[in-house]
Amino acid sequence: MRANLSNIKSNKGSALAIGLTILTAITLISVTALQRSGIQGRMVGSIQHKEQGFHAANSELEEIYQFYATQSSATKALSSPLNSFDIVAGEPVYQAVPAGHTSTYGHYDPQSSAHPAYTPLQVNSDVQHTGLRSSLVEGFSVGSFVEYGFVVSAQSSKPDIGINLGDVVSSQLIGIKYIAPAG
Repeated sequence: MRANLSNIKSNKGSALAIGLTILTAITLISVTALQRSGIQGRMVGSIQHKEQGFHAANSELEEIYQFYATQSSATKALSSPLNSFDIVAGEPVYQAVPAGHTSTYGHYDPQSSAHPAYTPLQVNSDVQHTGLRSSLVEGFSVGSFVEYGFVVSAQSSKPDIGINLGDVVSSQLIGIKYIAPAG
C-alpha cells in the first residue's frame, strides 16, 4: 500500500506541470488569434474606406456628366476650361478648372451621425480641355458646329486635419465631347 501512495504523490506533481504547460500553450494561441483578428479588422476597414472613396468619386462624375448633358448653363461652364490655357513653345497648354457646378458630393459623409469617429471624405472635381477640336461633326454642316473634347476628373480624399494632409482614396476620370456652334 505504501508503494501505491508514493506513486500517487509523484503523479500529482507531474499533472500540475503538464497542466501549466497546456495552459501556457492555449494562452499563447489565444493571444495570437486576437492579434490576427485585430489586423484583419483594420484591413477590412481600410478596404471599406477605399470602396466608399471609389463610389463617392464615381458618383461625382455621374453628377457632372448629368449636369453637362441636361443643363443649359453647361455651355458657360465649359467655356471656362476652353479659355484657361498658357502658351508654351507657341502651343496652348490647357489648365484644369473647377467643374462649374455645385456638387452634392463636396463633403461625402454618409455615416457621421451614426459613427462620430468615422472619417468623412472630401470630393473635388475639375474639368480640362484636351485641346482636341473637330470641325467634322456627324449630322451637322461642315464648319457650322465644332466638337470639343474634355477630361473631367474627380478625387475623393481623407480630409486635411491639422498637419495630416488628405490622402487620395480614389481618383476617377471621364472623357466627354461637347458640340457647340463654331465661332
